[in-house]
Formats: sequence, C-alpha cells, structure tokens
Amino acid sequence: MGAAAGAGMGIFGAFSSMQAAKRQNEMATQSMNTSMDSFNMREYMQKKKRNALFTQTMERRDMEALKQSAAAAKARGKVKSAMAAGMRSTASGSGAAQIQQINQTAGFGQEMLSRNESQMLERTQSDYSARRIENVASASAQINAAMQQQTNTTFAAISGGLSGLGSGLSIGKGFGLDAFGVSD
Repeated sequence: MGAAAGAGMGIFGAFSSMQAAKRQNEMATQSMNTSMDSFNMREYMQKKKRNALFTQTMERRDMEALKQSAAAAKARGKVKSAMAAGMRSTASGSGAAQIQQINQTAGFGQEMLSRNESQMLERTQSDYSARRIENVASASAQINAAMQQQTNTTFAAISGGLSGLGSGLSIGKGFGLDAFGVSD
C-alpha cells in the first residue's frame, strides 16, 4: 500500500509540477511578448517624433531662407533705385560695392541657416539614437528577466514526481501500514 501511495503521489507530483512549469513558461512568454510590443511602440513613437522634428527644422530653415532672400532682394532694389535716381550705375563704383555687400551678407546668412539646420538635425538624431539605446537595453533586460523565469517542464515533472513519490512513501509509512503487516 505504501508503494501504491508513493506511486500515486509521484504521478500527481509530476503532473502538478509539469503544469505549474507550463503556466510559468506561458507567463514568461507573455511577458516577453509584452516587452517586445512595448519596445516596438516606443520605437514607433520616437521615430515619429524624430521625423516631425526633422520636418519642423527643415521648414523653419526654408522659411528663414525665404525671408532672408526677400530682405536681400529688397535691399538690392533700394540700392538700385537710389543709384538710378542719382543717375549712377550699379555696375561699378559704390553701387556695385553695396550690391556686393548685400549679396555677401545674404550668402553668409544662408550659410548660417544651413549650419544651424545641420546642427539641429544632428542633435535630433543623436537624441533619437540615445533613446533607442535605452529602449533596446530596457527591452533586453525585461526579456532576459522573463527568460530566467522559464522552467524545463520535463525536469519539473521528474522533480515533482520524485518529490511526490517520497511524500507518498512517507505518508504510507506514517500511517503505520507496515505495523499492520501490510507491506509493499
């Protein structure tokens, strides 16, 4: 009878441990999937934010470039108008020097806009890259933690079966079945 109790408890222990291991593995897999979904959502949102910042930066630069071009054209027009009113040419002399100065200033302004745009785009990309590294590290840590929670179901069944067998044999002996002449 002790052996029968031990075998029954062994089978029950094996089955129970195997089912618990399966549930634990399912929860670990679900946790990994949730971590990946969260990572993908953060990636999507960060790319969207980066792209919006890129677009805003380029649009701002284009607007400033248009303003500067219009201001330079207006300044050239004033010089040409003033020179024409005084019957002087803008092809040479002070008129040409003023036009050249306006063109140089406009060129410098355009160059500064391009540099500022490049710096802003680089900073935006750098921020995006830093957040991406943080996201990858966070997701990796979460997935690794979930993987560590996984259990080998075969090992769990064997371990649970042996534990149940030992408990069953102890219970059988604890009832004093051997004392009544009942033996295995």
